[in-house]
Amino acid sequence: MDGIIISKLLLLAAVGILLLVAAFGDIRERRIPNRLILVLALLFLPYAFLNWLSGVSALEAFLIPVAVAAAFFLVTLALFAAGAMGGGDVKLIAATALFVGSGQAFLFAFVMAMTGGLLALVMVVRSWMRRSGVAVDPRAAQVPYGVAIACAGLWVEIGDVRALFS
Repeated sequence: MDGIIISKLLLLAAVGILLLVAAFGDIRERRIPNRLILVLALLFLPYAFLNWLSGVSALEAFLIPVAVAAAFFLVTLALFAAGAMGGGDVKLIAATALFVGSGQAFLFAFVMAMTGGLLALVMVVRSWMRRSGVAVDPRAAQVPYGVAIACAGLWVEIGDVRALFS
């Protein structure tokens, strides 16, 4: 197996682990640590460099993923300003989008929206149960959107891993 492929696999494994840590942390504390997001974003640099070494143009390896991440950041920043999303979610989406690129940006957004919708439905049911006298965590109305972000990132990442072996 090629050294670049092994390096990409290790980086994608690290990204996957960070996304899972972010999701579980968001479930437990409704918070995504900035350090985790920073490490995730910094992993993009060697990942992009490896893509460039494997023959992808510098534009596709570096600039397009940054532009896609910036677009996701601006859209979600507007949602944050409207009070519809937390700041950690905004940063996690942008950092995860670095690994998505333009080819799978729609898939990333779609999976994230569908998973987020399911989570919101679960939170509404839990909130309803709480109002009906069933003991439920008081944070039941808050959607841990880090779970949706992680699911979407992992979904796209699985496709990237499969592409490495085809």
